[in-house]
Amino acid sequence: MADADDTRTGEMLGGRYKVGALVGKGGHGEVYRARDTVDGREVAVKFLAAHLAQDNDYRVRLAREARAMSSLNGVGTLEVMGILGAEDGTPCLVMELLEGCDLAEAIASRNRLRVRFNLDEVVTLFSKVVSTLEAVHALGITHRDLKPSNIYLVGRKMHDPRIMDFGLAKVSDMQQITADRMLAGSPSYVAPEIWMRGARNADHRADVYSLAVVIFETLTGDVPIHRKNLGEMLMAVTRPGNIPSLQKIRQDLPADIDDWSKQAFAIKPEERFQSVVGMWRAFRAIVGK
Repeated sequence: MADADDTRTGEMLGGRYKVGALVGKGGHGEVYRARDTVDGREVAVKFLAAHLAQDNDYRVRLAREARAMSSLNGVGTLEVMGILGAEDGTPCLVMELLEGCDLAEAIASRNRLRVRFNLDEVVTLFSKVVSTLEAVHALGITHRDLKPSNIYLVGRKMHDPRIMDFGLAKVSDMQQITADRMLAGSPSYVAPEIWMRGARNADHRADVYSLAVVIFETLTGDVPIHRKNLGEMLMAVTRPGNIPSLQKIRQDLPADIDDWSKQAFAIKPEERFQSVVGMWRAFRAIVGK
């Protein structure tokens, strides 16, 4: 297989997609622009990194992402055209090309400016995100990797978010993947039950917890719990009393917001809000939006 640093510009995929310029590169692979030679449409192609393309677990993850996202086309996620093989056999995902930035970039930009998102912006954004997650959960899918970098703001606008990266999603009729990669990559967003019992039996209430973390971070500029290693994170996430007061950080929020936090971040799933919709309705009722 080709080295991950080799350019793929000019490759033809599936006899249809002509690969163009490199858009971005990360530890999991590269994303290129490409053109659909049938209808002229610009698309994005995600190539798995060479060392991961030889790892069967990661190949399963890419296929899993393609299947999950294909079932969700049109409900606030990226449209996926399919999974193909590059000229050297590397798996790649062909999907909708979007222009904008992810929520992590938007939060970092506001942090640099020392400006926080106002409540109207937060309500606009997460009303759409919650609507999408409601549809996702209705299809029997739990995302399991919700975080700001997986929420894309089309045109950098809060009113058109897309949920991305369903590679760790739990689909009701599919074999489940362990929590190891979630804990290694995004520990601040992982629900307590995954820390304690693994991802195998985690359900949509894990997404409730993760979404609450994302909402907290969007409001404050930082995650509620962060520790320097996984051992300390485990202790902090699975013991009560470690969630900072939202109202003390955001004094424009009513005091009742901390009651919302207490339930949203409940360690036991059965004590948490039982749906993203229920959590969001409670939030809006408290902030009066």
